[in-house]
Amino acid sequence: MPEVGRSYIDGGGASRQMLADQNVDGRDSFGSYDRVTHGKLDTLITLTSSNAEVSANEVTINNTITNLIEVDCTDWKTLALSFTNTGGDLTEFEVQTRFHATGQYFTRVSAAVDYTTNPRRKSSGNPASIVIDASQDLTNLPDGTPGWIELDVSTVYSVRLRARTISGTTDISVLGILK
Repeated sequence: MPEVGRSYIDGGGASRQMLADQNVDGRDSFGSYDRVTHGKLDTLITLTSSNAEVSANEVTINNTITNLIEVDCTDWKTLALSFTNTGGDLTEFEVQTRFHATGQYFTRVSAAVDYTTNPRRKSSGNPASIVIDASQDLTNLPDGTPGWIELDVSTVYSVRLRARTISGTTDISVLGILK
């Protein structure tokens, strides 16, 4: 774990800074914040003793595939993310993973069936899928519709979500937890 208050560059080229956490009443807590910046992406990771919360606020996407969030999953088993599409309809939603800090991303989930039929918790599920469960077909998420996905991240270095709209733009905020 990096030292609190120190800035550093992680293996993936992201600028990171550890910030001490303090409760509103002034008592120290067991958590810390890790702000991770990948280009224009800004992911806030809140660490606690048993999990880490992640968030990316109002990422604007259009009809070009755009990164929503990148999450370092080292030493975690599951990642659950919720998001709300506040503008145009989505026409594509991808989950990509990489296996090393300097490695390339591979698209692991991108088809409707990956979200609706193949998740592990479904009776027809594929046990090899990284998708444990999902709220619906995320490749065709209508304007104003919330969605969620739970992923098995035990064998990956990091996860990246990407999306695009049919036309126009939309803002998507992502909230999640690593366990």
